[in-house]
Amino acid sequence: AAAAEPGSAAAAPPPSTAGSWLHPQTLDLTRHRPLAVLANDLIQVFNEVRQCPLHALRIPLTTQLFECLSGALGLLRSVKQSSAALQSASPKAAEFTRLCRHFAEILVPLTVSHLEAIFGTSAHFDAQGLIDGMSPDLLPREAAAPLTDGEDAFAADPLTELASEAAPLAVATEIATSEAAS
Repeated sequence: AAAAEPGSAAAAPPPSTAGSWLHPQTLDLTRHRPLAVLANDLIQVFNEVRQCPLHALRIPLTTQLFECLSGALGLLRSVKQSSAALQSASPKAAEFTRLCRHFAEILVPLTVSHLEAIFGTSAHFDAQGLIDGMSPDLLPREAAAPLTDGEDAFAADPLTELASEAAPLAVATEIATSEAAS
């Protein structure tokens, strides 16, 4: 058998070490198009920084990532406060809570793990403080328990179906690019 060229897929480390920065539920972000787009953009930034990880970028990038995620939380709060449908116990409210939970449980840890994969454990921000700040308005106590895959409170909404059909390819492409770059 011929030896694999450096940088080729065959030369990559085994999946157990290559994807240690990849959250096991990353593809669940595709359920909500805004999270999928944000995740793709963040992964694209990490792929670019990974090409030449200048140590001088560690602090500014960490600060900008924290501000970006904080801004996203502000936007989620604004959407929830401005929509009467999200204030009740409707299917849309349940799906919005799921979106918030995916943000907290998947997107934030994914961002932290990418940052640490590039700059080491010295590059971190207060991810737990960011997540804790989502309670009680964005992550109510009853939403603390993860939903099972069988619970699909929002599947009948055509916008969600359209978003979940369109977004998987974009995230999967960026994730594949991330794996190839490492």
